[in-house]
Amino acid sequence: MKSEDIQIFIEGATNFFDINMGKGEIQVGKPVLQNSDNSVFYEYTGMINIFGDKVGRVYFSSPIALLNHLLDVMGEKDINDELVADIVGEVANSIAGNARAYYGSGFCLSIPTILREDEINVDAMKTCESYVIPLNWKGSESSVAVWFE
Repeated sequence: MKSEDIQIFIEGATNFFDINMGKGEIQVGKPVLQNSDNSVFYEYTGMINIFGDKVGRVYFSSPIALLNHLLDVMGEKDINDELVADIVGEVANSIAGNARAYYGSGFCLSIPTILREDEINVDAMKTCESYVIPLNWKGSESSVAVWFE
């Protein structure tokens, strides 16, 4: 994976937060090559499968407190598990959709799959070069993870 590829996913995350939460609110940490010691997955994860010209996955993972805060800022008053799952999937979809705009129509995306913390299988990521991009929004950590075969 090239640094330009990683930058596309950083821009996707930044765009989502800039548009929905206010420009400049998200802080992006240094992307790191994923290994078993630095896998950063939280309580909720939205996973998008990539197929077509490229094959891989994009994950957006977040603690529930950050997702609840996002929903509150977006005007949701009756926050429940279904809305939390929807927002984590929406963020993952937005990040992957940004990449699709860059790579073109051969970059095909699945609908989001929502995973809980204990449902993440990092073993699949160990077989490919994958990167974790740490994010911080108003003191709340989250992450984007990306891999291509």
